[in-house]
Amino acid sequence: MKKFLSALLCLVMASGIFAGCSSDGAALTINGEEVPNGIYLIYEMQALLEAQNIVTKQTNAEIEKELGEGSGLTATATAEETLESEVEGKPAKEWIHERTVALCRRYIYLKQQMAENGLSLTETQMGRIGQAVEDTWASYGDSYEANGISKDSYTQMMYASLWKTAVQDEFHTNGKLYTDETLRPELESLWGKITYVEIPLLNEEGTALSAEIQQSQRELADTILQEVKNGAALQESAQKYVLDAYRNAGYTEEELTAAEKYIKTEFTAIGRETDNQAFTDLIESLAVGETASIELESSVVVFTRVTTFDDEEEYNLFKVILIEADNGGERFENYIAEEAAKLPLEENAGAVEKYDPSQLKPLEKSSQTGLAG
Repeated sequence: MKKFLSALLCLVMASGIFAGCSSDGAALTINGEEVPNGIYLIYEMQALLEAQNIVTKQTNAEIEKELGEGSGLTATATAEETLESEVEGKPAKEWIHERTVALCRRYIYLKQQMAENGLSLTETQMGRIGQAVEDTWASYGDSYEANGISKDSYTQMMYASLWKTAVQDEFHTNGKLYTDETLRPELESLWGKITYVEIPLLNEEGTALSAEIQQSQRELADTILQEVKNGAALQESAQKYVLDAYRNAGYTEEELTAAEKYIKTEFTAIGRETDNQAFTDLIESLAVGETASIELESSVVVFTRVTTFDDEEEYNLFKVILIEADNGGERFENYIAEEAAKLPLEENAGAVEKYDPSQLKPLEKSSQTGLAG
């Protein structure tokens, strides 16, 4: 009886009746859609290459640590060496599989968003991709096919490179990615605006003023600061003293113009690293309407933090700049990764095992035949 049950169990497993045992079918099903195995294999190849690059960096860091900087010795990890290594603290095969799944999630997310939003690539875009695929296939088609990747799968992967831009443009338009309720506070966390006046510590040629005059300039800046803190407007107080400050620094009457010229308002980066971190941190620490001063190498700056955006026109300008700067940037890529990670996933364990990354063959250029003309 035990032998019979054992034989029956083997037959059942061989037939793939247990879920996940069969190597037939798609390796992954994401959000109800099967990922073509050709797509899975393309992204597995990409994940293996990324892992090789990481292991190469790890290896060269160890060489540098052992032999010191400037030794000139470097190494490039092979696929075989990579698969036997750890990548970011994980066994390489585990890391590669997780990365492959993430790339496949991204593919399905973008594909389904294209469909849900009624988006499509233009004939021109598809034509360019078609030509790029033909060029690649002429050189590496044999290698891709040896890895189980068809020209159609490769073409679909290339389409996905343009899906991102189409989906991103749609999300910008319909407010799905950026809404004013979330975007405005974010912009205000990245940009501050100050009204300020500079009390110079250098003359017009950039030479430091005498210690005595510099001290007098500091006292003048402090006078402005205290008047503003006692209720005066920065513009009102600064205009009373700023021309004297520039005279003290050696500027002539012919060079000096109306005092209001020296009171300026500018946007300034906050919430991130800048060239003058102390100034940035001080601005960020102030509430709108608060005033402070800071001594820089060239001047003492007395400033009041003011409302970041005076009107919708200013806000919309920064909104456009942010969105345009994001094209191809990390912001939308991170958004895709976060959304794609939420999609339900089913793995076909047998197929995943079948497509083990150790089975991947390196890309080799196809041999060219023909007679010289």
